[in-house]
Amino acid sequence: EQRRYAIAVYWLQVSENSKVPSLTDPKRPKTNLAGEARRVLHRIRIDDPTGKLADDATLALGKAFMQAKRHYEAADTFEDLRRNYPGSKHQFDAHMLELECRLIGYQGKSYDDTPLRKADDLMKQIVRQFPKQSEAQIEYLEKQASLIQNQIAERDYSMGQYFENRGENLAAKIYYEKVANQFRDTKLAETVQ
Repeated sequence: EQRRYAIAVYWLQVSENSKVPSLTDPKRPKTNLAGEARRVLHRIRIDDPTGKLADDATLALGKAFMQAKRHYEAADTFEDLRRNYPGSKHQFDAHMLELECRLIGYQGKSYDDTPLRKADDLMKQIVRQFPKQSEAQIEYLEKQASLIQNQIAERDYSMGQYFENRGENLAAKIYYEKVANQFRDTKLAETVQ
């Protein structure tokens, strides 16, 4: 397992530095080096889920997905690390990286709000579970909390507009009141009052 992990990490490093396929090196895949590294990391997790390197492989896999700009898969991998390896030394990093991936994965008010809701829950978990580490990251966390609140308010306001345009004024009123009451610190709260 240690050797497979070292090889996968090495392949990820090589793939960062070189995008050209290697046709002459018999020690590495000819193409899709990063994909092969992710496959090996995933196999380490599957083959020995309680092993010493399972949480390390999971963290490396999540970072590899982030590097490949596959943020949904990265977020799910970090969530897997959080849930399945509660004693891991990577817990705080997994929380922070998942938060980042969830926020990047949110596509806007016209799309599914699941990443945004999960990011909001995750933000609360981070502050509750890691008070010391949270203090060191307080500026970043406050910025992300504000971003999450503004985006949720924007989405709810958008839903209110949608129902208002359809002539469903009672439904629109519910969303507007929600924005006014729950998100008082946002600019949209002033708009609906």
